[in-house]
Amino acid sequence: QRAGARRIPARLRTTYSRAFGRRMNFTPDISQTGVSLGCRSPAPIKSQLAMEIVFPGTIGTFSLQGSVVRHIEDDRGIGMAVSLTFSNETERYELAGALRRLEKLLLAGNLPEQHLY
Repeated sequence: QRAGARRIPARLRTTYSRAFGRRMNFTPDISQTGVSLGCRSPAPIKSQLAMEIVFPGTIGTFSLQGSVVRHIEDDRGIGMAVSLTFSNETERYELAGALRRLEKLLLAGNLPEQHLY
C-alpha cells in the first residue's frame, strides 16, 4: 500500500486467486490504494492476484485486481501487502464509496463485531 493512504482497520473476508489456486483469508486493514492480507504463506512479490472482498451488510462484494508489493510480519502474524489496480475510474470510485460507508460504520460504533480487528 502507498504510504500515506488512510487505512481502515476492518476484518473483511477476502478470496484471492493466482497460479497456485484459490485461498481465503481476512484483511486487517484496507485503503483506497491497497489491502493487507493475513496468510500463512504469502504469494511472491509482484504476483498478480484476483480478489473478491466482502464488505459488511449492504455495502457489497468487490472483485478487484492487485499486485503483491511486500511481505508483512508483525504482531498480527504473517501476511502480504497488495497494491490495487483498477481497470477503470468507475471501479476506483465505487471502492472509495464502499470505504466511506465502512469507515462511517466503524466511527459510529456500528461495524459488526466479526469485522472488528
